[in-house]
Amino acid sequence: MDGKGCVRLEAKLIFQFLLSVVVPVFAYLKAVLYLQYAEDRKEEGDSHPFPIGGLTKGGDRP
Repeated sequence: MDGKGCVRLEAKLIFQFLLSVVVPVFAYLKAVLYLQYAEDRKEEGDSHPFPIGGLTKGGDRP
């Protein structure tokens, strides 16, 4: 096997590692932050922590 094949194989393994480990970790952290945000909104007395219509530019409900 020549040197270029090894480099390609290593790059492929690194890419697979990133997809299999790093991406799920970031997805988990994002979900935790969203749930924490929802709890904070509920504590403020908001019945719908995630506005159905989205937020306006100022961060208020439409």
